[in-house]
Amino acid sequence: MRKIIDSVPYRCHFRIHHFHDVTVPPSWHIEENRRNQDLHLLFVKGGHGYYWLEGEEEPLHSGKIIFVSHAFGHSARPVLSDLPSIMPMRFGIYDNESNRMVNLFDHPFCMVYSPEPALNYTEKFDRLFRYFMASDMAGREQLCSAVLYEIFANLTNDRLNRRSAFHDERIVRIRQQIDESPNHRMTVHEWAEQAGLSVKQCTRLFHQYYGATLKQYHIRALARQARFLLNETRMSISDVAEQLGFPDVYSFSKQYKKVTGHPPLVDKRSRHNGQDR
Repeated sequence: MRKIIDSVPYRCHFRIHHFHDVTVPPSWHIEENRRNQDLHLLFVKGGHGYYWLEGEEEPLHSGKIIFVSHAFGHSARPVLSDLPSIMPMRFGIYDNESNRMVNLFDHPFCMVYSPEPALNYTEKFDRLFRYFMASDMAGREQLCSAVLYEIFANLTNDRLNRRSAFHDERIVRIRQQIDESPNHRMTVHEWAEQAGLSVKQCTRLFHQYYGATLKQYHIRALARQARFLLNETRMSISDVAEQLGFPDVYSFSKQYKKVTGHPPLVDKRSRHNGQDR
């Protein structure tokens, strides 16, 4: 999120494509593994349901905010006995000079946040929705961009403050070990035991600090390492898969595409194209 607030409004601005304020019907769902070309932001006002973020289940409850970048796989279903009331938004970040949509991120990702108190964000999302719906309002697009910037700035600062308040070196060490040696594979139980935490504690704290499960973070770290090897070495795709501990090329390609949005062959070709220029 820091890339967003560092770029808007100086180099870029927001443009909302779709925005709704609705209690969903029982038939509501997002099809499995949807990958949008724009950005997706969800605010849950009430009720219950589920999002699946690259296959990882995320319960929906009042106050929860979910950000999904372009090309990140997600799906959703309601809890029929308590249908969720949600404010889903799709939007883009546009260059101030060319007015074209830009991608600020190196790879697809998502972030999940349950801020306290939720009422602060309820007011912000309600205000944003009023501006979006006021089609005849002077400066409407600029006001929407300003409020959306306020939401992202608040979320970024809240997350930083929360990390400072609940800093746990054991969780930081797990993340550092994954970043330094992504091909070293351990289960959540093994990570938790090494850190001296219960599996539940380890899972909750890691997700709170880094906005992803251990499995999600590890897969992304493997994809980053793979992308480097594909771009910067002469290793074949099968060699990269083997070095990173995948059982076969198919498994590697499937996980790589989940994170990057394209198969490893694309990055292997881009290296050769760069050498040819």
